[in-house]
Amino acid sequence: MSQRLLPIDVIPTELWQKQSELLRLPDQLKTAYCSKIESLGLIDIATLHVDEDGPAGGMSDQETKKHFARRFPASCGRVQLAVLDPKDELSSASDLIINSFAGGKVALLDVPCGAGAAFASVLSTIASLRRASCIPCNPLEVNIIGGDLSPFALGLACDLHNSLKDSLAEVSITSKFTAVDWNARDKQKTVELLRTWEQACVGVRARLAVTANFSDFLGHGSNFKDCKLHLEDIFRWANTPGARFVWFEPQTKSATTMFERLLELIAAMKLRILSHFPNPGPNGSPRLSQARLEHPFDSDRNFPVRLSVMLLRDNGDIL
Repeated sequence: MSQRLLPIDVIPTELWQKQSELLRLPDQLKTAYCSKIESLGLIDIATLHVDEDGPAGGMSDQETKKHFARRFPASCGRVQLAVLDPKDELSSASDLIINSFAGGKVALLDVPCGAGAAFASVLSTIASLRRASCIPCNPLEVNIIGGDLSPFALGLACDLHNSLKDSLAEVSITSKFTAVDWNARDKQKTVELLRTWEQACVGVRARLAVTANFSDFLGHGSNFKDCKLHLEDIFRWANTPGARFVWFEPQTKSATTMFERLLELIAAMKLRILSHFPNPGPNGSPRLSQARLEHPFDSDRNFPVRLSVMLLRDNGDIL
């Protein structure tokens, strides 16, 4: 096993229990999520014992609430699994993410942002690792640009950030969240999103774009085709020195099909950031990992989290 920025044997037991292969959400994130679920009156939905993953997000407030109650913890768990990579199955995913947030100014683009699972999980996990002295507490300033088509979801993401920012500040992480109305089918909306991100990138040490759990949308009907040109625009804007891209998806048939189409799109683009991505597994497929996640409302209950992750980074950006 190659030397990692986060050695497996130092991962805190409050985040990962090796013997049972159990992930536990960072305490600050768990508290913020449970508090919001209670305030929205969604505890009954959040604690339903069902086998399916739960509803996909959507434009309506009701769809967004159900998605937040049923699927948000698993979305967080997938991202946390990539940050920690406790089974050493995801190539350089952990190193890429931890290096991105090692210190200085960082611009983070999170699309589609939804209720904020990706940025909240990354930052709260990094904060927990700092708190446990697993990684240094160098001053870090993170400017988060979250784009989504659901105003209600963006409101949840803003509230979640506000709930976490004080605990982040305790370990020298200052953060700002900017919500952007973004529709992946809309060229003008994509231009406005990328303009906002580019403004946030002025003077930064690193820029990171993350996409999580987009296969529910891209895998249906003509959505991938409708969004293809705008996805290419995002990749092109990320094509600068110091830029990195991480794409997280659950291990579902829809995600597998979407990744195959995404790899075809990437192969057709002659961009520096896309020409040296270190993570493909067998036959060029994304790296896979899985674990179990403790339920936020019930420490005696857990459920599987399966992650597919694709990493893209500039070849000159040595980790």
